[in-house]
Amino acid sequence: MSANLGLAALCIVILVLGASAGYVGVLLLPKKYAARAEIHYTLSQAQPNELLREDRTLATQLVLLHTRGVLGPVASANRMSPEALADAVSAEVVEGSEVIQVDVIDRTRERAQVLLAGVIDRYLSVANADWQDPVPAYLQRQLSDVRKQLGEPDLSAQEAAGLAQREQVLRGLLDQLQASTPSDSRSGPPARVLTPPYQVAGQVGPTTFFGAATGATAAAVVAAFVILLVARRRLRS
Repeated sequence: MSANLGLAALCIVILVLGASAGYVGVLLLPKKYAARAEIHYTLSQAQPNELLREDRTLATQLVLLHTRGVLGPVASANRMSPEALADAVSAEVVEGSEVIQVDVIDRTRERAQVLLAGVIDRYLSVANADWQDPVPAYLQRQLSDVRKQLGEPDLSAQEAAGLAQREQVLRGLLDQLQASTPSDSRSGPPARVLTPPYQVAGQVGPTTFFGAATGATAAAVVAAFVILLVARRRLRS
């Protein structure tokens, strides 16, 4: 009976030492803090058969946030590698929404916010680079030029007829484009900042609770091994 009590006491000591070692170890590790921002990426009005396409569109934006084209300039400006910045950046779509939450973890809150602001600015410039369709704008410019030429006083009848025919063609093309454009077409770029970068309160890792729990878990494995050795020795004796 006393032997069992002694073994139990030994296991408790091992657990306490393990938890204490994990707790102290975390205190010695560099602290990590986070900054957070939210981006709203506007999708066209969903149809039932377009839900998968829209999910893929948002997933593509998550991939874009981790590309070298977005992270490279930010990493270079802050004297770090794109790979290190990619490890610090996390992004996820808020369930049931068009909102993308972006976090950056770093050794200080201030630097995390600076890095995140750079990532968001760079992402917006890339994501919104080609949001406008250049074809209608080009046709509209051509139409304006034709109408301006038609207003010139010294225009010959032949030139006026040619310009009038060209005007009719341009107007027809613009009408076709407008007819094929969805009624919910965007009036602005798809990606915009919903919540500007801000510092997340509190330390995000590693926490003392995590260190103590990790140390206690490792100690529990050691204690189980000790119990196994004692049990085998008793069986042999």
